[in-house]
Amino acid sequence: MGCGSSVATNAREAQRSRLVVEGHDCNVPALLQDCSVAFLEQFAAAAEWKKYEASSYVINGPNTFCCMFFISRGEVSVHDTGKQTKNLSDGDHFAETSMLLNEEGYTIAIANTDCELLVLKREAFFTLLEAWTKLAPALFSNMDDRDQKHILEKNKGEGSNGKPFARSNLQRKSTKLMLDEIVSRMAEVQSSEGQEHLSRFVEVT
Repeated sequence: MGCGSSVATNAREAQRSRLVVEGHDCNVPALLQDCSVAFLEQFAAAAEWKKYEASSYVINGPNTFCCMFFISRGEVSVHDTGKQTKNLSDGDHFAETSMLLNEEGYTIAIANTDCELLVLKREAFFTLLEAWTKLAPALFSNMDDRDQKHILEKNKGEGSNGKPFARSNLQRKSTKLMLDEIVSRMAEVQSSEGQEHLSRFVEVT
Protein backbone atom coordinates (compact mmCIF):
# COMPACT_ATOMS: atom_id res chain seq x y z
CA MET A 1 0.00 0.00 0.00
CA GLY A 2 2.81 2.35 0.90
CA CYS A 3 4.60 1.54 -2.35
CA GLY A 4 1.44 2.16 -4.39
CA SER A 5 0.93 5.50 -2.67
CA SER A 6 4.52 6.48 -3.47
CA VAL A 7 4.08 5.55 -7.13
CA ALA A 8 0.88 7.60 -7.36
CA THR A 9 2.60 10.58 -5.75
CA ASN A 10 5.53 10.34 -8.16
CA ALA A 11 3.11 10.15 -11.09
CA ARG A 12 1.31 13.30 -9.93
CA GLU A 13 4.60 15.13 -9.51
CA ALA A 14 5.64 14.11 -13.02
CA GLN A 15 2.35 15.47 -14.36
CA ARG A 16 2.88 18.76 -12.52
CA SER A 17 6.36 19.26 -14.00
CA ARG A 18 5.31 19.15 -17.67
CA LEU A 19 2.37 20.24 -19.74
CA VAL A 20 1.39 19.89 -23.37
CA VAL A 21 0.19 22.99 -25.22
CA GLU A 22 -1.02 22.61 -28.80
CA GLY A 23 0.94 19.37 -29.10
CA HIS A 24 4.20 20.82 -27.71
CA ASP A 25 5.90 19.56 -24.55
CA CYS A 26 6.39 22.63 -22.35
CA ASN A 27 7.85 23.55 -18.99
CA VAL A 28 5.40 24.52 -16.24
CA PRO A 29 5.62 28.27 -15.46
CA ALA A 30 7.09 29.03 -12.04
CA LEU A 31 3.90 30.93 -11.18
CA LEU A 32 1.91 27.69 -11.43
CA GLN A 33 4.21 25.31 -9.56
CA ASP A 34 1.78 24.95 -6.64
CA CYS A 35 -1.44 24.49 -8.59
CA SER A 36 -3.25 21.20 -9.18
CA VAL A 37 -2.82 18.90 -12.16
CA ALA A 38 -6.43 19.66 -13.12
CA PHE A 39 -5.70 23.39 -13.23
CA LEU A 40 -2.56 22.81 -15.30
CA GLU A 41 -4.72 20.98 -17.80
CA GLN A 42 -7.07 23.97 -17.94
CA PHE A 43 -4.12 26.30 -18.43
CA ALA A 44 -2.71 24.13 -21.20
CA ALA A 45 -6.06 24.15 -23.00
CA ALA A 46 -6.32 27.96 -22.74
CA ALA A 47 -2.74 28.92 -23.66
CA GLU A 48 -1.22 29.28 -27.12
CA TRP A 49 2.27 28.05 -28.05
CA LYS A 50 4.50 30.40 -30.05
CA LYS A 51 8.10 30.17 -31.20
CA TYR A 52 10.41 33.16 -31.72
CA GLU A 53 13.84 33.14 -33.33
CA ALA A 54 16.83 34.71 -31.59
CA SER A 55 16.98 38.53 -31.97
CA SER A 56 13.33 38.79 -33.04
CA TYR A 57 10.80 41.06 -31.32
CA VAL A 58 8.20 39.51 -29.06
CA ILE A 59 6.78 42.97 -28.27
CA ASN A 60 7.88 46.13 -30.06
CA GLY A 61 6.73 49.48 -28.77
CA PRO A 62 3.43 50.94 -27.58
CA ASN A 63 0.57 48.53 -27.37
CA THR A 64 -2.59 47.83 -25.42
CA PHE A 65 -1.83 44.35 -24.21
CA CYS A 66 -4.49 41.69 -24.44
CA CYS A 67 -2.24 38.87 -23.23
CA MET A 68 0.66 37.89 -21.03
CA PHE A 69 3.63 35.67 -21.85
CA PHE A 70 5.23 32.70 -20.10
CA ILE A 71 8.69 31.51 -21.14
CA SER A 72 8.78 27.76 -21.62
CA ARG A 73 12.29 27.68 -23.09
CA GLY A 74 14.82 30.37 -23.94
CA GLU A 75 15.74 33.87 -22.80
CA VAL A 76 13.94 37.19 -23.34
CA SER A 77 15.02 40.76 -22.52
CA VAL A 78 12.11 42.97 -21.45
CA HIS A 79 12.34 46.75 -21.21
CA ASP A 80 9.46 48.87 -19.90
CA THR A 81 9.62 52.66 -19.82
CA GLY A 82 11.10 53.86 -16.56
CA LYS A 83 12.29 50.42 -15.49
CA GLN A 84 15.51 48.48 -15.67
CA THR A 85 15.81 45.89 -18.41
CA LYS A 86 14.91 42.41 -17.17
CA ASN A 87 16.59 39.32 -18.56
CA LEU A 88 14.07 36.51 -18.18
CA SER A 89 14.35 32.78 -18.84
CA ASP A 90 12.56 29.43 -18.45
CA GLY A 91 9.56 29.67 -16.13
CA ASP A 92 9.37 33.49 -16.02
CA HIS A 93 6.46 35.63 -17.26
CA PHE A 94 5.96 39.21 -18.45
CA ALA A 95 3.41 41.81 -19.72
CA GLU A 96 0.95 40.91 -16.95
CA THR A 97 0.39 44.41 -15.52
CA SER A 98 -0.73 46.06 -18.76
CA MET A 99 -2.92 43.06 -19.51
CA LEU A 100 -4.61 43.21 -16.12
CA LEU A 101 -5.28 46.94 -16.31
CA ASN A 102 -6.18 46.95 -20.01
CA GLU A 103 -4.02 50.01 -20.54
CA GLU A 104 -1.46 51.05 -23.10
CA GLY A 105 2.16 50.49 -22.21
CA TYR A 106 5.49 50.90 -23.94
CA THR A 107 7.38 47.65 -23.80
CA ILE A 108 10.13 46.14 -25.90
CA ALA A 109 10.73 42.42 -25.53
CA ILE A 110 13.42 40.72 -27.59
CA ALA A 111 14.23 37.03 -27.80
CA ASN A 112 17.89 36.65 -26.81
CA THR A 113 17.82 33.02 -27.94
CA ASP A 114 15.39 30.87 -29.88
CA CYS A 115 12.37 30.86 -27.60
CA GLU A 116 9.20 28.92 -26.95
CA LEU A 117 6.55 31.04 -25.25
CA LEU A 118 3.10 30.33 -23.90
CA VAL A 119 0.63 33.13 -24.54
CA LEU A 120 -2.40 33.58 -22.30
CA LYS A 121 -5.06 35.97 -23.54
CA ARG A 122 -6.89 38.28 -21.19
CA GLU A 123 -10.27 36.55 -21.49
CA ALA A 124 -8.65 33.19 -20.74
CA PHE A 125 -6.84 34.65 -17.72
CA PHE A 126 -10.06 35.82 -16.10
CA THR A 127 -11.63 32.42 -16.68
CA LEU A 128 -8.65 30.66 -15.05
CA LEU A 129 -8.76 33.12 -12.18
CA GLU A 130 -12.05 31.65 -11.00
CA ALA A 131 -10.69 28.11 -11.29
CA TRP A 132 -7.71 28.79 -8.99
CA THR A 133 -8.13 31.71 -6.60
CA LYS A 134 -4.47 31.57 -5.54
CA LEU A 135 -3.50 32.76 -9.02
CA ALA A 136 -4.22 36.41 -8.16
CA PRO A 137 -2.07 36.70 -5.01
CA ALA A 138 0.66 34.58 -6.65
CA LEU A 139 0.78 36.96 -9.61
CA PHE A 140 0.62 40.03 -7.37
CA SER A 141 3.41 38.85 -5.06
CA ASN A 142 5.69 38.34 -8.07
CA MET A 143 5.27 41.96 -9.20
CA ASP A 144 7.79 44.61 -8.22
CA ASP A 145 6.78 47.37 -5.78
CA ARG A 146 6.05 49.83 -8.56
CA ASP A 147 3.60 47.52 -10.32
CA GLN A 148 1.92 46.55 -7.06
CA LYS A 149 1.36 50.21 -6.22
CA HIS A 150 0.16 50.90 -9.75
CA ILE A 151 -2.43 48.12 -9.51
CA LEU A 152 -3.77 49.50 -6.23
CA GLU A 153 -3.88 53.09 -7.48
CA LYS A 154 -6.13 52.11 -10.38
CA ASN A 155 -9.04 52.02 -7.95
CA LYS A 156 -11.56 53.67 -10.19
CA GLY A 157 -11.81 50.67 -12.48
CA GLU A 158 -10.20 52.31 -15.49
CA GLY A 159 -6.82 52.21 -17.15
CA SER A 160 -4.87 55.33 -18.12
CA ASN A 161 -6.41 55.20 -21.60
CA GLY A 162 -9.93 55.36 -20.19
CA LYS A 163 -10.75 51.78 -21.14
CA PRO A 164 -12.66 49.82 -18.50
CA PHE A 165 -10.66 47.47 -16.33
CA ALA A 166 -13.20 44.71 -16.96
CA ARG A 167 -15.53 44.78 -19.93
CA SER A 168 -17.58 41.61 -19.76
CA ASN A 169 -19.66 40.29 -16.88
CA LEU A 170 -17.19 37.42 -16.48
CA GLN A 171 -14.28 39.85 -16.33
CA ARG A 172 -16.09 42.05 -13.81
CA LYS A 173 -16.83 39.07 -11.56
CA SER A 174 -13.32 37.67 -11.90
CA THR A 175 -11.70 41.08 -11.46
CA LYS A 176 -13.58 41.57 -8.19
CA LEU A 177 -12.32 38.15 -7.07
CA MET A 178 -8.76 39.10 -7.98
CA LEU A 179 -8.99 42.46 -6.21
CA ASP A 180 -10.43 40.82 -3.08
CA GLU A 181 -7.44 38.47 -3.02
CA ILE A 182 -5.06 41.40 -3.44
CA VAL A 183 -6.75 43.37 -0.67
CA SER A 184 -6.46 40.33 1.59
CA ARG A 185 -2.76 40.13 0.87
CA MET A 186 -2.24 43.84 1.36
CA ALA A 187 -3.93 43.59 4.77
CA GLU A 188 -0.70 41.99 5.95
CA VAL A 189 1.24 45.13 5.12
CA GLN A 190 1.88 47.07 8.31
CA SER A 191 3.44 50.23 6.87
CA SER A 192 1.37 53.43 6.91
CA GLU A 193 1.75 53.70 3.14
CA GLY A 194 0.46 50.19 2.65
CA GLN A 195 -2.51 50.81 4.95
CA GLU A 196 -3.30 54.06 3.13
CA HIS A 197 -3.44 52.27 -0.24
CA LEU A 198 -5.50 49.50 1.33
CA SER A 199 -8.09 51.85 2.84
CA ARG A 200 -8.51 53.75 -0.43
CA PHE A 201 -8.82 50.50 -2.31
CA VAL A 202 -11.43 48.93 -0.04
CA GLU A 203 -13.70 51.96 -0.42
CA VAL A 204 -14.17 51.38 -4.14
CA THR A 205 -14.37 47.59 -4.21
